[in-house]
Amino acid sequence: MSNTEQKTYRATFILDTRHNDESVDEIVTRITQTIGTFDGEVSKVDNLGIKDFERPTVRGFESAPYVQIDFSSDSDGPATLKEKLRLDKTVNRVVIISND
Repeated sequence: MSNTEQKTYRATFILDTRHNDESVDEIVTRITQTIGTFDGEVSKVDNLGIKDFERPTVRGFESAPYVQIDFSSDSDGPATLKEKLRLDKTVNRVVIISND
């Protein structure tokens, strides 16, 4: 894959650590490794901390850690990442936008 085909993306994750013993850093490491499996390259990771939800949908789940990861990959990268994390219970939501 050549670098001319690469696009840059920003993925924002809401993590669910309620029923998990992993730390946020361990979850982020696992996500960045997942990005590497489809030849994506992580350029920046920002732990935005725990934020309260404006409208909680689940009782007892009113705040969560937010993490932003900037990465580059081909145009299939965002769909591939979402599919690989679809069954991951520690990822509550993910939003991916293109930086190009």
